[in-house]
Amino acid sequence: MSSTTHNKHSLPVANSMAAHAAAIDAALADSARRAANSFARVSAWFAERRAAREAYRELQSLSDRELADLGISRADIRAVVNGTYQRPI
Repeated sequence: MSSTTHNKHSLPVANSMAAHAAAIDAALADSARRAANSFARVSAWFAERRAAREAYRELQSLSDRELADLGISRADIRAVVNGTYQRPI
C-alpha cells in the first residue's frame, strides 16, 4: 500500500478519533459545570441555614419587651426566621 493510499484511509479515522475526543471533552466539561453548580447550591443552602440559626438565636436572646417593640411575640420567632410570619391586621 502506498503512503498516499494509507493517508487517504487514515484521515477518516483521525477525524473520527478527534470527534470522539471532542465529545468526551464536552461531556467532561458539562459534568464539571453541573458539579460546580451543585456545590454552589449546597453552599448557598448552608449559608442560608447558618444565617437563619443566627437570626433565631439573636431573636431568642431578646427580652419579651424587646420582641414586643419589634411587633412579634416569642411564639412568632420561628415564623419570622422562616419567612412565613404575617403580621395581624
